[in-house]
Amino acid sequence: MVYVINIFNYFVDMRRRTLQKEEEIILVEGSYITCVYNVNDTSSATQILDNVDLFDLTQVTSIVVDGKKEAVARTHTFNTTGKHTVIFILDMSVFHSMYCMFRGCKRLVNIDLSHFDLTNNVSFNCTFHSCINLESVDISNQNVSKCTTLAYMFWNDDDTIVHKLHTINFQNCDFSNVTSMYGTFRGCHSLYQLNFIDLKTSTKLTTCFALFNCCYKLPSLWLGSINTTNVTNVSYMFGSCLALTSITFKTPINNVTTYSNVFYNIKTSGMLYFPSAYSFYKLTNQLPSTWRYGYA
Repeated sequence: MVYVINIFNYFVDMRRRTLQKEEEIILVEGSYITCVYNVNDTSSATQILDNVDLFDLTQVTSIVVDGKKEAVARTHTFNTTGKHTVIFILDMSVFHSMYCMFRGCKRLVNIDLSHFDLTNNVSFNCTFHSCINLESVDISNQNVSKCTTLAYMFWNDDDTIVHKLHTINFQNCDFSNVTSMYGTFRGCHSLYQLNFIDLKTSTKLTTCFALFNCCYKLPSLWLGSINTTNVTNVSYMFGSCLALTSITFKTPINNVTTYSNVFYNIKTSGMLYFPSAYSFYKLTNQLPSTWRYGYA
């Protein structure tokens, strides 16, 4: 099987994991992440990993930039503008977390995690925080059962700059040990496709504060895979979801104790659906006047 990275016509033989560009051949071994950065200005070093000294660089064994091995560092100075491919090869014997790994990487536009082993990852906290030009993320069919938090995973707190992320795929991911989805998608202004099919969560989940806050383009939310049974905080959960017209819950949400401004600044007309056996008065009392609720 041959996998093609379109931008630079790199070819990876999946049996040997060999990266080829022209006549240069580099062996890519182990678990790795492929990233594409869009560089508009070469006058200074470009941040390729977070610059707040949080991600543990000892987890990275080598970095390949446009087909050439470079010293392991948080920044890299590109000689030309345009799109560049960076491959991070990690030592899985010490890897344990993606905490803040790409936080604030404003030039990151694409990431491929399909060749990366997430089995030992315990945290997605702030992994893509403020990656405002990142366009899509696919974490489908990954073993992420050790992960305990998705807090701030895609968080963007600057609403004056449009966050470009439009598609996230969580299909068939086991997040049964996750306790927090605090602001996971907060500020994902362009997000319109969110795949939760066969996503697994559990009663360990306790907070959904601002989970979808300021997701301006989300048209509907099917939350059948999000177990809300023991969730206590849903404040601002759907605040400023300006295009939202439908929300569907499939589990109880009766244990909430913090639930202010759940539907803040929603001006559309829509429907809120609950499983018929439960009462959801804490939420229905806050519904905008243009919304109705029913059972499904």
